[in-house]
Amino acid sequence: LIPSYDIEKRKAILFTSHNATVDSKDFYVKDVARATSAAPTFFEPASISAINGTTFSLIDGGLYANNPTLCAYSEAKKMDFTTLLDNENKPSNPNATDMVIVSIGTGEIKEPYQYEDMKDAGSISWIKPIIDILMSSNSETNAYHVKKIFKEIEQKNKYFDSNCYRQFFRIDTELFKANPEMDDASEKNLYALQQEGLRYIDEHLEELDQIVNLLVEDI
Repeated sequence: LIPSYDIEKRKAILFTSHNATVDSKDFYVKDVARATSAAPTFFEPASISAINGTTFSLIDGGLYANNPTLCAYSEAKKMDFTTLLDNENKPSNPNATDMVIVSIGTGEIKEPYQYEDMKDAGSISWIKPIIDILMSSNSETNAYHVKKIFKEIEQKNKYFDSNCYRQFFRIDTELFKANPEMDDASEKNLYALQQEGLRYIDEHLEELDQIVNLLVEDI
């Protein structure tokens, strides 16, 4: 599932492989990548066409689904895995009890905005804080809802089986040295991001091992 937003039709667009069986919802991967990464002020909107020739004017889906976990969960619930995987042991309409979700963030820096600095701020001064807060709160809200859904399932499972496994994992970290700006591809920042990732791995080895074991369980 890949999110984007249609600025002409003013509606959210969710690209999915199972919808791509219809020509009007089938796109080249390169065009989908261009659309979902068309961040305003960084790139112009993407004008792409479906296989049937229908044209869409799209921008970055992160504006409404910076963390698309909840969207992916909702889409997965509609899928008939019995038919898709040709396996009668798989659920036809799965719910949270049938899923394990690994949600991976890109790191964040929560810059504080002090009351004294913002109480008399005008519209221009509020532009950056509003965008920053909207993007981070969007991601936090999605993570909160999915975590609540799976927390209830995990608690019920533990009541019947104390050895049951976790079913929702959120991998994200606060960035202490790296610059989170998407246009900073400097060698220095790429190295800093790599070090942030290695630090996270060192601090969460047990959790990451659990994820690996779950992913390879049926292989």
